[in-house]
Amino acid sequence: MGIPETLVRVIDIGRYDPPQDVGWLPRPHTVLVVVPADHAAEALGEDDGDTINLDSAAPVTIELVARG
Repeated sequence: MGIPETLVRVIDIGRYDPPQDVGWLPRPHTVLVVVPADHAAEALGEDDGDTINLDSAAPVTIELVARG
């Protein structure tokens, strides 16, 4: 099972030192908060976005498409 390739916009980067205690191991120290690339910037709310834990065992490939 996998997640199809998705174009997203990074809206925040979280860095935690010490790593954040969220109830699972490994504790995340770097996360990306992303929204779909076509999500309107002016419509962003406080709880919009999904997190990607860069320390997880799941394979993640990140490619810079544009800088805006």
